[in-house]
Amino acid sequence: MQLTAKEVLLLIPAILLALAGLRADDPFILVPSLLLSWAAFMWICAIHTGSRKWRALTAFVITAGFCFIGARFYYRPPKPLHALTTEEHRRFVEVLKAQPPPHEQVMVGCPTGKEDKCLLVGQFIELFKEAGWEVELDQVMRTRPGKPVPGVALFLHADNVPEHLPAGTATWIKLN
Repeated sequence: MQLTAKEVLLLIPAILLALAGLRADDPFILVPSLLLSWAAFMWICAIHTGSRKWRALTAFVITAGFCFIGARFYYRPPKPLHALTTEEHRRFVEVLKAQPPPHEQVMVGCPTGKEDKCLLVGQFIELFKEAGWEVELDQVMRTRPGKPVPGVALFLHADNVPEHLPAGTATWIKLN
């Protein structure tokens, strides 16, 4: 199968658009890039000389390949901390209520000096209380994590702490 110079000139931007689209996190970049690339490939298949059967099969294989590769590489990045919607609020409380008792006492905290985060974290006090959980001091505690991690960190207070902990674990102890 020989490609003409016009087909090659159409093929190059189509490949570049496809590659750019596959690594994009933003759907407003991903979708147009892949659609334009797909349209270019379909146009090449339509104008190319040769058997109609082979052109249709090539178009189908290219489309299926792009769909498979695009689905494998695309992921939605996690939502940043935000004020929960009514639906997110309902689902969060529903999940908490489904947990069998007894419930641990919850301490809600945020890093010291991050007031914007602390304001958003405050909404979780009411969510835990609405679900029947006890929140320590009914306030957002300011913390200074020794090993900060992105996202939400869960801790469990332990009285009898072993001397050697497995990698990736730590302890939370109350200071008097």
